[in-house]
Amino acid sequence: IYNNDCLGCTGRAIPLAYDFQQKYPAIQVAGIHADFVNREGTKENIKNVFTSGENPFPIYIDEGHKVYDQLESEGTPQWILITEKGPINLSAAAPRDWKEIEKLMKQKSPLDDFTLPELTID
Repeated sequence: IYNNDCLGCTGRAIPLAYDFQQKYPAIQVAGIHADFVNREGTKENIKNVFTSGENPFPIYIDEGHKVYDQLESEGTPQWILITEKGPINLSAAAPRDWKEIEKLMKQKSPLDDFTLPELTID
């Protein structure tokens, strides 16, 4: 979960998500742009974050920051790791490598009963 106006998101989190997507093909990366008052995302301004002008992975717009609120997020960027068993980790800190991700996958999730509300896809 990120926001275009968050420098940590656009400067570190999005490039790291892209890097994970390239290095670990088993990971399906998706971004959720949390809309806040006067910090809403549009298809155009989201694409402008990327030097290619195109999204490198699916990005959803969380209108009214409903997903952000449901997850009781405390800020952006927010990292969520989801497996076929469901969400297994909620963390504001990004994992650095695959070993860290594997370690997180062994933990019990506080999000076991979480269901993602409908989002607008870009």
